Amino acid sequence: MSTIKNVNNVVKGKEKAIILFTRGGNTTLNHIGSSSTGDWKVHEDREFDTVIIYHRDDAKKVNTVFKGTYTNRTPSIEGRVMINMDNVTNVGTTESNWTEFSGNGNNPIAYSDKE
Repeated sequence: MSTIKNVNNVVKGKEKAIILFTRGGNTTLNHIGSSSTGDWKVHEDREFDTVIIYHRDDAKKVNTVFKGTYTNRTPSIEGRVMINMDNVTNVGTTESNWTEFSGNGNNPIAYSDKE
């Protein structure tokens, strides 16, 4: 595991990623098998193949970054979706706050479309 400065240290090549901020609610991360994180307001036409999760643990004062392969999204509560993924790995920690990590202000959803 390594210390990560921002999402550009995690997204590789031409990956199209959704980057999500969570404190763990509605999130199940399994390193073997499927994982999910939910109740996100994601535009239905938005395409991505990678899921990056910035998990803030306020009690431990650590921000852990996970990366998975997007599989699909399923309806959750009204107008929101559950993001499903496979092959989730813990890629490291970051001392960066969410804004520094994502480059996206306070919105808990960001995107990275490397070309």
